[in-house]
Amino acid sequence: MRRAVAAVIALAPKPAGFTVFDLARKVSETGGLEFQAYNSRRAAYDLAKIRGKGLVERVGKSRRYCVTADGVGKLAAYTILRDQVIKPLMAGIIRRQGRPPKIVHPVDQHYQNPRARLGTHQTFEALGLAVA
Repeated sequence: MRRAVAAVIALAPKPAGFTVFDLARKVSETGGLEFQAYNSRRAAYDLAKIRGKGLVERVGKSRRYCVTADGVGKLAAYTILRDQVIKPLMAGIIRRQGRPPKIVHPVDQHYQNPRARLGTHQTFEALGLAVA
């Protein structure tokens, strides 16, 4: 589903919209060897799930689809949050086995205790991001 969302975002700028076949081809291109068997049937199922959330709509009575203006933002936010926020936080929560490293980077120190009162603020400062 993540690859399908990324493909929908990539196909969003097409002025005439995109078809299910376009979606299947884009997922196969970006997915690597494990997605070579991704066909139009699977793409139609994934597109139906995205349509059910109101992020993609059909263009008239054709077989083309376009992403809603609100849908592009939500799909992009989902992708960015998952890949750049949630995954690193989850990686920091898992306890490593073996001896701890001698030198721990400041960002890793903040990931080790994400529930701290000012943990996220300090993490953003260590990354060099502005916090209001």
